[in-house]
Amino acid sequence: MKSTAMAVACVVLLAGCTTTQQGTTSPGQEHPFQQATASLCQFLPTADTIRKLLGLNDPALSTATEVASAICSAIKFDPNAPASPGGQANIKGVVIEGSYQR
Repeated sequence: MKSTAMAVACVVLLAGCTTTQQGTTSPGQEHPFQQATASLCQFLPTADTIRKLLGLNDPALSTATEVASAICSAIKFDPNAPASPGGQANIKGVVIEGSYQR
């Protein structure tokens, strides 16, 4: 009886666990990437932008610092500067969406 109860408890606990594939994030895991970017250049990228960048599976965009640096370079640090000739900053085709934090 004790072993059955223990098995049920383990199943219940493990049912809440999920795994993620490389380059993907679980909901809420974007926050450190957003925080690093806001800290570096006062720009807060959307969670969707972070998910798309990580979805590229680019080894050069695997840490919060690397992603923040790439985003800040793409947006040129200046909220008044044009984003790019096409009008929107992007990294490898991922449009950088978000807002400047003043």
